[in-house]
Amino acid sequence: KLYRVRGVKKDFDAIAPHPYAKKLKLVRAQVELLVDEVRKARDRGVDMWVTEIGWGSARGSTPLNRGRAGQARSLKQAFRFFLGKRGSWNVKGLFWYSWRDEFGAGASLCNWCPSSGLVEENYAKKPSYRAFVKFTGGR
Repeated sequence: KLYRVRGVKKDFDAIAPHPYAKKLKLVRAQVELLVDEVRKARDRGVDMWVTEIGWGSARGSTPLNRGRAGQARSLKQAFRFFLGKRGSWNVKGLFWYSWRDEFGAGASLCNWCPSSGLVEENYAKKPSYRAFVKFTGGR
């Protein structure tokens, strides 16, 4: 509906999905719906910034809790996927939801949020941290 507003396309710089799902194929399906709308509007110049993506390293209670190895695996799959779509979808950035686990006041945001960090609450590195550093070329 937004694209039907006269003149909006010239002021539409970017889209910023927050695709959350248990599996990468469901993340992809969410973003493809958005990409389809952009293509229908023939808005080839719009950038995509995936401003939130993530999974928890806890087990159970929600499908977004993938366990420690599952969190790292999901991160790798998502980052590889969006890197592969960088050109065709004009992906400019991809941001992991949280850098550090938080079991204090912010823990009630969602079921998987407390364990969504790349490091534990005490800053101990998780497998997802190592995957992130390897992917980004950091230290």
